[in-house]
Amino acid sequence: MKEEQPVNRVQSDSNNQAQPAAGKAGRRRFRRIIVALIVLAAIVTGAILGWRAYVAKRVPENIIALSGRIEGDDSSIAPKTSGRILEIRFREGDYVHAGETIAILDDAQVRAREDQARAGLVTAEASAQAAREQIGILEQQLKQNQLQTEQAKVDAEGRVLRDYAKRASGAGTSLSFAERCRLYVGATRTTELDDIDIASCTTVGSVVVPVAVAVATRQRADARTLLAAVVAGYEAMQRLGRAIGGATLVYRGVWPTYVTAPFAAAATAARLLGLDAHTTACALALALTRTSAAPAAALSRFGSSSVS
Repeated sequence: MKEEQPVNRVQSDSNNQAQPAAGKAGRRRFRRIIVALIVLAAIVTGAILGWRAYVAKRVPENIIALSGRIEGDDSSIAPKTSGRILEIRFREGDYVHAGETIAILDDAQVRAREDQARAGLVTAEASAQAAREQIGILEQQLKQNQLQTEQAKVDAEGRVLRDYAKRASGAGTSLSFAERCRLYVGATRTTELDDIDIASCTTVGSVVVPVAVAVATRQRADARTLLAAVVAGYEAMQRLGRAIGGATLVYRGVWPTYVTAPFAAAATAARLLGLDAHTTACALALALTRTSAAPAAALSRFGSSSVS
């Protein structure tokens, strides 16, 4: 019994020495695993970062990547009408597309101005309508005044003709031959049925025919002589009217018939009276002195002071 005790003590000592060695070896293996894991994690992390840096962020071939600084331009925005802002739908840095509403204005003031403009339009239209009605009234008054003026002229001419007629019929002093010619010419003119020569702008028939009838009646001329006198009067009046530029005298305030009437009457009467060339020339010269007064510039075809 005494010999077995040392053997057991030796075995326990050896076991106690083996346990610390095994613990140290386990800790070493754990440390190696941790280091390996750390190294593996570093390698994985480096691989991921390298992939992101060189592969994932690779720029397409049709795009050029450059480094630099981007500056934005400020754009001023102003509405067509003024008013209070109710809502702003975008802020600084937001993307805005064409056609999008940036802000909403209060349209109360706009509506008030619109109502005011409509009221002004209604007032203007009413004023315009009143003006048109007033113009219509004034036009009617003008037409009435024109009719009264024309009637007054007709009445005045009628009174002159009636006075001539009374004197021709024996009531009062009898008419002279010249006054009788004036009566016939005036009566013809009032009918407004006389002819007109466009080139000379003269109403030849209203002067030549009455004078020819009056002289032919006094001279008891035959129809052939009467017709020849009318032709002579037409030719004289038309030629003189064209010579003085009768078509232009109208626009200068002169009626060519009044200028050429005495000359045409003298030519007509000279033919019926059978005057010779010298006496006819004297009669025509005297007739020109009886021509209605007209400015010298008006009688000039080209507006000069001399009369050709």
